[in-house]
Amino acid sequence: MTVTIKLPFVPDLSSYDPVIDWGALFPRPDLIITRACYGAGSAYGTLGKDHYYDECAREARARGYPLWAYAFLLYTNPWQAQADLFISIVKPNMTADFVPVLDLEGYLPTSVSKATANGMIENW
Repeated sequence: MTVTIKLPFVPDLSSYDPVIDWGALFPRPDLIITRACYGAGSAYGTLGKDHYYDECAREARARGYPLWAYAFLLYTNPWQAQADLFISIVKPNMTADFVPVLDLEGYLPTSVSKATANGMIENW
């Protein structure tokens, strides 16, 4: 007996990795996940809102794809400012299928303790 497992197709989109031609996106995504923000913004020396988010959200919704969004957490920016920015960006797209995601990656600057990082994550 052969068992086939179908893995979902979930592109991770951002200004770093945009869709060039939405009509050519194949196979049909099960959902779209896109970066809403990177850090807390220019006041903290970071990108802030991903300039591709609005287009991605608009195109995903127009094509009927469920939309998820993530915030790329930077440990060197205040967690509250990052959370507030994320909410302000994604609020117009929050529907029943919307799932907010916090992107945590392995880089922890030496100036930030593990306890501080854990506190940021828990509070966020």
